[in-house]
Amino acid sequence: MDDRLDYTDDDLTFYLITYRDFARCCWCLTNLRHHYPSARIVIDVDGDDDIRWESLHTEFNADVIRSERLFPVPNGSAIVKRMFQRHLDDPSQRRWFLRIDTDTEIRRRFMKLPDWGYFGQRPRHFNFIQGGCIGMTRTAMEQIVRSGCLDRPGLGEIPAPWQFYRSHRIVAIEQRVQRQGLISLDWMLSWAMEQAGIEGRDYCEIRCEWKTPIQSYVDCAVAHPCKTVPCDR
Repeated sequence: MDDRLDYTDDDLTFYLITYRDFARCCWCLTNLRHHYPSARIVIDVDGDDDIRWESLHTEFNADVIRSERLFPVPNGSAIVKRMFQRHLDDPSQRRWFLRIDTDTEIRRRFMKLPDWGYFGQRPRHFNFIQGGCIGMTRTAMEQIVRSGCLDRPGLGEIPAPWQFYRSHRIVAIEQRVQRQGLISLDWMLSWAMEQAGIEGRDYCEIRCEWKTPIQSYVDCAVAHPCKTVPCDR
């Protein structure tokens, strides 16, 4: 039985968290709009005061929301909760949510989308989904919210919830989070999914590996990272 489903643009929300990456965001949205002309796009401007962001509302028919800066680790799960709220408050009740980085290449439309709670590229031997493109169903997002895991105290403190890193033997990533002082969204989301009892599953149409050249991905709808994105517009 095929557990992948047909969809239309009206079923999709693409969500980008941006900070001082206007040119990359424009590059990403140009590709995205070419393949998904009427999907909902949310650009969450995380504390960046660049005056150009509002222009993307007209250029790409996107919801541009200027927000408080929440990416630093001390804010804990606040950025995830804000992201979820943006989607769940949407009256159109779109079924799939796709969080993408601004250096993610949208190559073509997905053939079908999974009826799984949480999907993307899952590295071998590890129970997390790479952060360049993370997909989830609306029901999975609602399940996380109901679990209350994002409301636990101490989520902005090292090592909690970064104990998740140690449990998967990737100490270097935990050290990077401490060094940069920024939340690692892929690990935070994977931790929340695990707490809510949702399994992350590999989805072959999303390929996302930091050290793998994007040209090596022969047939996929989404690839990350693209090394040729502009640094200025």
